[in-house]
Amino acid sequence: MDMMDRTGSHGEFEVSGNQRRLSSDLELGLFRIAQEALSNVERHARATKVVVAIEFTNNKITLKIQDNGVGITQGVNPKRVAATDGGLGILGMEERAELLEGKLEIQSSHANGTKITAVIPVQIHQ
Repeated sequence: MDMMDRTGSHGEFEVSGNQRRLSSDLELGLFRIAQEALSNVERHARATKVVVAIEFTNNKITLKIQDNGVGITQGVNPKRVAATDGGLGILGMEERAELLEGKLEIQSSHANGTKITAVIPVQIHQ
């Protein structure tokens, strides 16, 4: 059973830019960030839609996970979201992004759900 079956939400995946293989460390780091973000959506967001988008540019990779759920509850420390459920939480996602020399940004509101954006610099080897 996949996430859409368990939650009733609809998922989309978008890729833009010049797609290419990345280093195994970068691919794994991005996968783990997306995995944790989607786990948070499943556990907490009550979303009906989630979009995962990855954009390849010459000098960076941008990963966005956006849902239309309830947002991060006011008064809840977003750094701890999912950490109490055995996951890495947002703090873990931030640490993964930093290990890849990138940044993680979180925007959340009750009206618009939550958007997590990881921007990771990359170098193209020719």
